[in-house]
Amino acid sequence: MEFLLGGDWRFFWPENIKFFAHVPYAWDSSLNTGLGIPDANTLWITSYLNLTASLSYFGLSWNLISIIFWIIPILLISFLSAFFLFRIIINKNNLFAALAGMIYTTNTYFLSIFLGGQIGVAFAYALIPFVFLLFYKLLKKPNYYFSISFALVFSVEVLFDPRFAFLTLMILTLYYFIRTRLKLSELPFIVVIPTIITSLLHSFWLLPLILFKSNIIPPGFDSIPGVKFFSFALFENSFSLLHPNWPENIFGKTYFMRPEFLLLPIIAFSSLLFKINKTILFFAILGLIGAFLGKGVNEPFGEAFMYLFENIPGFSVFRDPTKFFTFVALSYSILIPYVLFKISEKFKNRASLIVILFVVFWGFTLRELFLTNNLLKVRVVPQSYVQFKDFIVDQKQFFRTLWIPEWQRFGYFSDLNPAIGRRELLKSASASGMVQELQKEGSQQSLEDWSIKYVIVPEDSEGELFLEDRKYDNKKYQEAISALEDISWLRKSETFGKIVVFETPNMKDRFSSPNDNLQIDYKFINPTRYKLNIKNAEINDRIVFAEGYDQNWIAENTSIKYKVSSIKYQDGLNSFILPKDGDYRLDVYYEPQKWVNIGLIISGITLASIILFLIRGYKKR
Repeated sequence: MEFLLGGDWRFFWPENIKFFAHVPYAWDSSLNTGLGIPDANTLWITSYLNLTASLSYFGLSWNLISIIFWIIPILLISFLSAFFLFRIIINKNNLFAALAGMIYTTNTYFLSIFLGGQIGVAFAYALIPFVFLLFYKLLKKPNYYFSISFALVFSVEVLFDPRFAFLTLMILTLYYFIRTRLKLSELPFIVVIPTIITSLLHSFWLLPLILFKSNIIPPGFDSIPGVKFFSFALFENSFSLLHPNWPENIFGKTYFMRPEFLLLPIIAFSSLLFKINKTILFFAILGLIGAFLGKGVNEPFGEAFMYLFENIPGFSVFRDPTKFFTFVALSYSILIPYVLFKISEKFKNRASLIVILFVVFWGFTLRELFLTNNLLKVRVVPQSYVQFKDFIVDQKQFFRTLWIPEWQRFGYFSDLNPAIGRRELLKSASASGMVQELQKEGSQQSLEDWSIKYVIVPEDSEGELFLEDRKYDNKKYQEAISALEDISWLRKSETFGKIVVFETPNMKDRFSSPNDNLQIDYKFINPTRYKLNIKNAEINDRIVFAEGYDQNWIAENTSIKYKVSSIKYQDGLNSFILPKDGDYRLDVYYEPQKWVNIGLIISGITLASIILFLIRGYKKR
């Protein structure tokens, strides 16, 4: 079995991809955690994953789904959107428009996020020129048709990454005020209608986010040390559109400046030597803003970025300042072909030669893409992980696995068998530190409470886990195994290649009780709902629900007028106090999901109405 791309891009087995083929859920029980966490603040991207995962029911593998519905659309949209943007707002010459598409799609920033597996980010990036083009048409002819078309495409960009949608709004706002003065008559079409439509289309995650006061910005994003750490790029990097992690694309590993990239801003800003119009001026200013912000807190005037980070609400989502490379990429994808086109006008019948020379130079700057095996690499899934997956799937019962030091990308997980290993349970990030925590008194009880049946030491086939100075260290792998073997209550159970499996003695089920006489029979409906049959209950008995604590988990029985919120129990679990003796049923559900369902209806009706309106408008036109 082979796997495309790496980095953050996910791998799914045929057995677990169907677990994610469903409507969006407000609770994530296994995709990004093994403990269960609220998901309203990331439903914008997981909803497209849910949609494409559904194609697995038609026999498509995840690799094929990835290629057809993720990778190819990103590359096509990125190229074509920049192609048509240049062709419509600059010049209709297809040769130089193709150059715009090439620059926008193959610069080091885009390649770094794309080959690094940040596919949602890459999708949002690809849509920016398309959104800009529709905004351009809307400004030329403000009407309902263009306003709704713009809102629809912008909403798609929000679906993949709201941060890039915010970047796009910054670009559009700058263009609007450079292009013309504020016209109140345009505001309903360029502001009011798109805002209403975007809000309605995204109501399935906005409603629970607002009503339950969830935070769309993850904890820690406002950290001052964090933004300083993530400011990898220097001004020469952002100004030259050279990603600081290029060419190896290893997170945090920066490289020396490569002087050939300095030719890019020289060519781009030569556009100001020709007759300047507002469009060219806009793209030049956009490139300068992107170069200034893309370096983050680094000099010159790094305190300006820090001021924005500390004082502008929501700006902390850009703690990785390289996202502002997007401004530079869009700017140069227009300015460089524009300059080359102007030069070709001076040398008639030399346009093809000028383009060929630049393409050769561009290929030279990206030479590592073709000369090394690290960037474009098809990964083969080791047979050991196939065997491990079969071992887990064949058991057909609920339990969790704990990975030391962390979950490996080929490790099997699902809603039935979540994998803990994204640093969400143990405080330490190293294998040795995690083992020390497991050696402490009470750790066995904690693992059993969390329904952890197996502790896994993975085979580090990708050289990502057991590292010393960014290189695989087999000694660390062996030390982790030896340390776990010394824990008396862990039993070495199975070995699959270099995957070593340890078993805990007495793990508890997803629902349990301190009262051994209480019998609980439950049915998993979906990650946000369970049906329970309770027998031999005594008043004030406690049911323990082994998911990450959240007060919005509700236990209800309408016939006995019982409805309570979860109470936090030991080890961060949920629990419910029973109201009466006897046998009865309970419905345990995650309350924000009700508003996700309501939002899905609103979003669906809005989308259907928009499509019908656009079809009718297109026929009339």
